[in-house]
Amino acid sequence: AISNFVKREINEKLGVPSERITTIYPGVDSNFSPISQTEFNSAAITPPVEYKNYFIFVSTIEPRKNLGRLLEAYKQYIEVEGSSALPLVVIGLPGWNSADIHKELSLLAETGHVIYLGYVDSVQLRTLLAGARALLFPSLYEGFGLPVIEAMKSGTAVLTSKNSAMSEVSRGAAL
Repeated sequence: AISNFVKREINEKLGVPSERITTIYPGVDSNFSPISQTEFNSAAITPPVEYKNYFIFVSTIEPRKNLGRLLEAYKQYIEVEGSSALPLVVIGLPGWNSADIHKELSLLAETGHVIYLGYVDSVQLRTLLAGARALLFPSLYEGFGLPVIEAMKSGTAVLTSKNSAMSEVSRGAAL
């Protein structure tokens, strides 16, 4: 299993004895690491964002990733912070049942507060994760939660849900 959370689910839902299940955590690409502001600035990210001056969300866009709730909270943040609100960079391809979320993304993108990039290559992902103030990852269900570990390995703070495997994988290092 990819986490003890999944191990418990296999045991409880499928009846496989836990002693027959071994947890082996996935690895994280060695390219994820902290970067300097100089390295970030030389990457020429488009559209431009400032080093450690934006939030990031990375995931397929689908209901279980809870992006809709994150966007609701982000709108409240904008109301409180006004023009000093940090932008939210959203990375991820459309998944199942995501039309409403994409409409909301489009509306927020028009205000300039949200930058929706869709797919980015691995070099851009590494740079954007390492350059962010924090990864916002409020997923409702994860068997592992790879973006959490990638952000942590990049030296980026993580705010995530306290459910499924995220607490386990972050080992108390995420809020």
